[in-house]
Amino acid sequence: MSIKWCDRSLLISPVYYTLIKSQKDFDKVCRKLGVKPFNWLKTEHSNATTHFFTKDDKVTAVVCIDTNSGSPNQIRSLIVHEAVHIKQEICALLGETHPSREFEAYMLQSITDELFNLCP
Repeated sequence: MSIKWCDRSLLISPVYYTLIKSQKDFDKVCRKLGVKPFNWLKTEHSNATTHFFTKDDKVTAVVCIDTNSGSPNQIRSLIVHEAVHIKQEICALLGETHPSREFEAYMLQSITDELFNLCP
């Protein structure tokens, strides 16, 4: 008998999320979600934003980051900022009005790690 390890995920997120680094890729996601494409960063002065869409009872968060807008550390900080918005949406969908500090920290760590993996 081989040893099988359990999945260490804290939860299956009710929010699908991705990171987009261009208007072109954002337009593709919008079309896939049945949404008319629009300005991916909301304004010309934005360096990052997260758009939330609901289709067929599925919530999708599209994190948009202008990776040319700063140093690698500044980009990572923007990703963490946007990850907090995803964490907030997950808590709202789960009805978690007062999640434990440890749960919040693990959730933010997991979301941030996934987004970092999408932005070299």
